[in-house]
Amino acid sequence: MNDRLNPGSSTIERLLVSGASDRADGVVAWRFAGFEFDLRRSELRGPGAVVIALRPKSDLLLRHFLAQPGRLLSKDELVAVLWPQAMVTDDSLVQCVGELRDALGDDAKQLIRTVSRRGYRLEAAVEAVLAVPADRDANAPEPAPGGSAAPSISTSATGHDAAGAPQGMPRVAGGFRRSWWWIGASVGAAMGGVALLLFMASRPAPIHIDEAVLARYTIAVMPLVAPPDNPAMAATANALADRIAAQIAGRYNMRSVRPEAIGAGNELVRASSRRSQPVAPYVLSGRLTQRSAQGEMGIDLQTVAVVTGAVIWSGQFQSASDGDPASLDGIAMVVVNQLRASIGEVNVEQITRPGHVPDAAELVILGWHELLQRRSMDDLHRGRARFRQALEADPTSVTALLGVAASYTMARTRRKPWTAQEWAEAERHIELANRLAPDNSTSAQLWGDLQLAKGRADLALPAFDRSIRADPSFVNGYLQRARALLLLGRTDEVQAEIDLGLPLGIANRDWPRVSRAYVLAAEAALMRGEDDRAYEFARKAVSARPSEAVPHVLMAAIDALAGRKELAATEMAAFRELWPEATVAHFDDYYPSDNPTFLAQRSRLYDGLRKAGLPAQ
Repeated sequence: MNDRLNPGSSTIERLLVSGASDRADGVVAWRFAGFEFDLRRSELRGPGAVVIALRPKSDLLLRHFLAQPGRLLSKDELVAVLWPQAMVTDDSLVQCVGELRDALGDDAKQLIRTVSRRGYRLEAAVEAVLAVPADRDANAPEPAPGGSAAPSISTSATGHDAAGAPQGMPRVAGGFRRSWWWIGASVGAAMGGVALLLFMASRPAPIHIDEAVLARYTIAVMPLVAPPDNPAMAATANALADRIAAQIAGRYNMRSVRPEAIGAGNELVRASSRRSQPVAPYVLSGRLTQRSAQGEMGIDLQTVAVVTGAVIWSGQFQSASDGDPASLDGIAMVVVNQLRASIGEVNVEQITRPGHVPDAAELVILGWHELLQRRSMDDLHRGRARFRQALEADPTSVTALLGVAASYTMARTRRKPWTAQEWAEAERHIELANRLAPDNSTSAQLWGDLQLAKGRADLALPAFDRSIRADPSFVNGYLQRARALLLLGRTDEVQAEIDLGLPLGIANRDWPRVSRAYVLAAEAALMRGEDDRAYEFARKAVSARPSEAVPHVLMAAIDALAGRKELAATEMAAFRELWPEATVAHFDDYYPSDNPTFLAQRSRLYDGLRKAGLPAQ
């Protein structure tokens, strides 16, 4: 039971909200406003019995609303129900209510009403669906369509029918027979209640992987200290803290909390010590100092693990004290990228300590670490196996579903196209994740990747746009958008995307993506006939990542087109050493497009590749 529920809640309300089965009272589902919520399957069905996916928090919120229709539920009460072990801001509740409204199609906010400054109220008549007794009268109405197990019976506040008998109970004539029936019913109910309690106690607690992962990446952003006699720097300190918190909140599987929600200073540590889990496992703090008379200031930041007190990350930055928004946004983006990587390293170190058996959420964290730090296909296969094991515990984990899909998209390179089975598996997991979390930036990104592989760059572009809007710091979003533009023959637009993504890759020291950005820029320039510029981009790609093969073949193609045969042979030899089995056909596999403009532009690249000696097949 959740001890933080309203003390006036009835037993059935507590069962509903805590997630326990209502079958102790015979209730197997609730019907409202054309919907049915199946308590046994934890499944929401709309008109036509269509199943509507709910995230775990939305599921819990709906249960609480259905337990108390028409009652105003305060924000504090709902936060206590949804996040009993964490302190969150109103924004988290607003987002959760918004997700539930989306699932219910409540765009007009008429079903779930907002009561300004107070809370929310469910404006719907709710009917209980009771289990069918084994000896049901043959003349009783059949179960309603939509998969429910029993007809609905509206319950009153007292739980009795108009004649005073308990609702849902058979009426028996004769006092003596009725007395024996009640004795038997009472004993049966008591035994059933004991059995239910024993069953509930023996069941493992439901696992919600995404929430568990989110809890490990929750960061308290404290006010940054500035000289008290410098209002401009104090304003800049507040603005930077706000931007860092917003950047954290905008990342998938990261969460920020602010001092107004948790108290300040040592209060955070004291609050954490009273909980089974910290309010936030990490605290970011820092100070701003004047560095020069011209207004330049220094920014010193650090992040500490609450439980151990260890500094897991620190950084120093410089900026003008006037608080230029673009400069602060850039600093915040770098801070959060580096912070996420540092927290990931701490998590992996804890998960892989000797003798520790990872739980489902830890398997997902470890799987993503192996994908992002991959050095071979074995890393991708290990990560995929971990995600699949985690999905056995929580099939609705969007993070695990996207991990499986990403393990396939990352395996698809110029050297290794997808097999039919890999294609189907990637598509299945991406589509399921999209249904569960249609606004997820990673889900949009992977769906765009899938469209590119299908040769539908026109469909991929909007997906990458959504991904970038959700997470403007995601380097790959810009690079894949540049690739989609290339496949559409819009080579004159490619460099603008590269210019947006490249600084982020450099700031994060993400050299594989930095190299790929230069490769895309070189290909676009070569297709436009800007050979000198293309050659320079290819050189930079090699500098960023010497093991990248493609820049060498691009330089070989440019040298061959210019008649520099010896230089072309040298670069081709370097390319063949890194990718011995490569052919021109491999470029066809990586660039699936039938756009006439692109095909005309690509002919110049292919001409250079053939002249440089690359086999066609």
